[in-house]
Amino acid sequence: MRTQVGIVGAGPAAMPRTGKAADGSPQGLDVAVAQLVAAELHRPLEVHWCASAACSWKCLSEKRCDMVIGQPHGSGPARDVAWSTPYSGSRFGLVV
Repeated sequence: MRTQVGIVGAGPAAMPRTGKAADGSPQGLDVAVAQLVAAELHRPLEVHWCASAACSWKCLSEKRCDMVIGQPHGSGPARDVAWSTPYSGSRFGLVV
């Protein structure tokens, strides 16, 4: 049986929340949170790098991503997503 991969949409240059290291690996606070969620669900995590917030929301609505990270709370589609409680003293949250 193959384990389903969790795919997260993120911006490649939005540190300290999300970013892509020189070797292409994901980094940042929101990436670390997504990695913890994936580990809790026993799923490997894959990052889909989006050029903009609109790209992230489009990928989520088209079911190409399971989560969106690095976006301010309430900035996406209001009715179609579930937001985490904002963390790290900001309006940012995890969208699933």
